[in-house]
Amino acid sequence: MSKISLSRRGLITAAIAMPVVSSVRQAKPAAKPVAAGPDPLIAWAEEWIANNARVDALSVEADDLQGKVFDQATALGIRGDKACRSRMPEARAWRAKKQEYEEACRSLATLTGDIRKTRAVTVAGAIAKIELSLHVQCEDWSEHAFELEEEGIAELRQLTALQVEVQ
Repeated sequence: MSKISLSRRGLITAAIAMPVVSSVRQAKPAAKPVAAGPDPLIAWAEEWIANNARVDALSVEADDLQGKVFDQATALGIRGDKACRSRMPEARAWRAKKQEYEEACRSLATLTGDIRKTRAVTVAGAIAKIELSLHVQCEDWSEHAFELEEEGIAELRQLTALQVEVQ
């Protein structure tokens, strides 16, 4: 018996192609009418991308500072882990940057969870959620990526079904 495996990308591609294969009239419209105001998901997605760039920059800065700590440790003839815990100015700067980085990571994880829990109210918001999931999938936040894609696709189907019925 052959073992069949379906990749995440294959599953996503199939989910995106479903509306093309199935009839739009079969899609169930959302229970509430679509709001005409701006969708907060669009701003949150932009904020997530900016915060992610900040996390990346903090990571590079922390790595550079840690390198300086290890260079100083080598020059002094002490172990690197002891130098990282020391009172050396380089070690203090590295620990402060590391703490800033960890706080930014927690903030980004919280924002990701908030976005995942928020329903899109416009087509643009649903698309922003799907696009953000592609950014998330490339990072260490993969626990949210699949849910973001599933929800964004489902919300996009509902929103477009409502717009088709109105016309």
